[in-house]
Amino acid sequence: MDENKELSTLSVAVKLEGMDQVNDELDKILNKLEKANSLADELALTIKDLCSK
Repeated sequence: MDENKELSTLSVAVKLEGMDQVNDELDKILNKLEKANSLADELALTIKDLCSK
């Protein structure tokens, strides 16, 4: 196999691995945002209930 092509293949593999890590981190952030949104909804309902009493 041509050495330049081998290096190019390795570069692509490293970049893809990096993208997997970025996607994993984005998934974690999205999960945290979804939890925060759910908590905000619960808080809004609680406040609404308290104000209506």
